[in-house]
Amino acid sequence: MADVFVLMMIESPGKVPDLARAAGLLGVDTSEMDAAFGVVPIDPENGKYAVQVRADAAAGPRNSADGSSGPYSNPRIEGYSPKEGKR
Repeated sequence: MADVFVLMMIESPGKVPDLARAAGLLGVDTSEMDAAFGVVPIDPENGKYAVQVRADAAAGPRNSADGSSGPYSNPRIEGYSPKEGKR
């Protein structure tokens, strides 16, 4: 079975966090993070970033004083029209 990841939000005012810093803010090991997804800026002027963490490592809902929150779903976005030739 493929790894299941959830979306987590972190706050890191100042410089853009790397994956290790994001993992530290969430209290998880970097091996629990989705390195291919990386750290995605959501509102960099306010230090808000998104990362993906293995669902079993996310350990329930967060909305803490350190600015981390989640988990959130991150569904795949696909088109609504039928595939070519299937009309």
